[in-house]
Amino acid sequence: MAFLKENWKDYLHRIKRKEVEIAFQDFRGGHFSNGLELGCGDGYQSQFIKKYCDNLIAGDFNFDRIKKEFNDGTVAYLKCDAERLGEYFDSDSFDLIFSSSMVEHLRDRKSFLEGASKVLNKDGVLIHIVPNRVWKFLHYSLFYPNLFIIAMDRIFKRQENNESKAVNNENNLKLRREKRSPFFDYPHGHYRGHLEEFYKFGKSQWKNLFNTNGLRVVKVLRGPFCAGYGFKLGGIEGYPGEDEYLRDVYFYRS
Repeated sequence: MAFLKENWKDYLHRIKRKEVEIAFQDFRGGHFSNGLELGCGDGYQSQFIKKYCDNLIAGDFNFDRIKKEFNDGTVAYLKCDAERLGEYFDSDSFDLIFSSSMVEHLRDRKSFLEGASKVLNKDGVLIHIVPNRVWKFLHYSLFYPNLFIIAMDRIFKRQENNESKAVNNENNLKLRREKRSPFFDYPHGHYRGHLEEFYKFGKSQWKNLFNTNGLRVVKVLRGPFCAGYGFKLGGIEGYPGEDEYLRDVYFYRS
């Protein structure tokens, strides 16, 4: 059902590219000396972040997800546990720390933010892209429509070129999950249930998390409007919303 959804990888990469355009709109190329990207996934987004950094390190705890096609030697990739960030690097090592859709998956967000405060220099910038309540509502509401479309595609044998099927794409390998049913919608991040997750995805809750852990929110930006499944939603997915549904957040250490 290509008229309802687009290829997942193409959709995700388009969102990731748009995120960087929005998040770095106030910075010129080479603005940062040493940058750190956490939760880099397949490494695609790193290719756009690196133009703003003289040196960029990109890490992911699920290191097998990083694609060789994006590893051209201009970015240093490493396996990195964000919750133990302070153990990997010396103090004041970076003037940029970036993550996209990672913070919500961490079990110990406090340890991560303490580590980020340690390795970020005094004039450094943290950019975290996080989901909001509109995203959560859409992601929850469209779970079964998405499941139906997947079933129809399999029945009619519509195949996508998705080489990631052989790779474990779990966002947090540290969480020991029981075998999950593909027919039940579980919380997206590390939360006890959907209601808690919806509440925690509020803008005030995100700001409180960062403000109470040694950071100060200095700018909040509208990010790409998306639901996480690749639905076209009348052609508006992947483009900045015209409302106050916010996803991109800037922080720096106070």
